Amino acid sequence: MCTLITACLSLATAMLQAQPVSDFAVDAEGWNTVGMCPAESSPGAVWSASGGYPSGAAIKATDNSIGVFYWYGGGAEWKGDLSAYYGCYLFFDLKTNNIGAPVGTKYDVLIIRGDDETISYEATPNPALTWTSYVVPLSETGWIVDGPLDVDDCPDLSG
Repeated sequence: MCTLITACLSLATAMLQAQPVSDFAVDAEGWNTVGMCPAESSPGAVWSASGGYPSGAAIKATDNSIGVFYWYGGGAEWKGDLSAYYGCYLFFDLKTNNIGAPVGTKYDVLIIRGDDETISYEATPNPALTWTSYVVPLSETGWIVDGPLDVDDCPDLSG
């Protein structure tokens, strides 16, 4: 079993308009987990007032090691046209309670368009037992155009 915790997601920019920020100070701010495959049940995000970084609050999800791929899906302010942030950075922090079961090699950061086309970014290193900070450029650097989510990679959960 692996629990992945995330805290304080934000876009850094020199622009004066309001940027999306999630610090989870009061609640999960609309964040939840999203499963990759139709038959999968993602574990759901749980808000915690403690254990996060840097504010103390965080959201977390528990992977029950059944081969389910899931991501954290942002709240309303993270959806829609964020193209104004091109050239800026996405900052976030992750930690895990089990480095023996790394998060995997699927997608670390995934952007899904309305037509299900995807681009992904592999953030390194894998999360550790302590908070690992990530800075992801919002430009072409390091991103991969993946096309639609590949349901052929879905595990058979039919039992």
